[in-house]
Amino acid sequence: MEPASLHLEANGIRLRVLRWPADRPPLLIVHGITNSARGWSFVCEQLSDEHDVFAVDLRGHGESDKPEHGYNAADYSKDLAGAIDALGIVPTAVLGHSLGARASARLAADRPELVERLILVDPPSEHRYPAQVLDDMAVFRRAVDATRERGAAAVREQYPHWTDAQVSARVEGHVQMSDRVMIDRVERYDPGTIFDDLPRIACPTLFLYGDVDHKGPRPGIVKHQTAERALAALKDGRLAFVANTGHMLPWDDLPGFMAPVREFLRRP
Repeated sequence: MEPASLHLEANGIRLRVLRWPADRPPLLIVHGITNSARGWSFVCEQLSDEHDVFAVDLRGHGESDKPEHGYNAADYSKDLAGAIDALGIVPTAVLGHSLGARASARLAADRPELVERLILVDPPSEHRYPAQVLDDMAVFRRAVDATRERGAAAVREQYPHWTDAQVSARVEGHVQMSDRVMIDRVERYDPGTIFDDLPRIACPTLFLYGDVDHKGPRPGIVKHQTAERALAALKDGRLAFVANTGHMLPWDDLPGFMAPVREFLRRP
């Protein structure tokens, strides 16, 4: 099913949202850094049988606006709040991956009336010093530059197990995104972590993570002890560890990822 493409104004910028419409409860999908709404299409299609699914292009990504500045958790969170209001889906379930999980956690903490339940997928959880952020962003830039130079071949080298559609979406996301996403993170260093937000989240929350020892191209980034600490910080939290996956959980094992997501979303 081809999604509808919507454009809306939120927090002073224009955002693109893909929608798989259904007369069912709403669910907002928030991608990670260098990805896009299109990159999560294969998950959105799976969830559209039980939800009215929306996937947003974060600022600097996809077809959304690409301002010079404003790429920290607070900026993304305000964009998401504006999108939810503009779409008229208050309250909604929210699923965020990586950077999208960081932004979604801030959203749920700052605007609890907007989020009915929350799924955080392998969120960056450890403190990063400025030099570490610089190194992280350099890794992303090398991957993006390689895709821009060599297209699908570069993505296929890194992710040989991905489908053609997943590879194509990755290429599109890398071509469309702004380098300011990575540069601004270095220039405007944010010392905060997701643990600034977790204790303030009131809604039911699933903390879903992969394996830091995964042998694939992208190991998980959440240690077991960090996940346990997150569970202790949440008011109404649940943990799910998906074995044999790394940071890119649904790409590594779609059924294994979908099982805890569906179970959590179906809870009364």
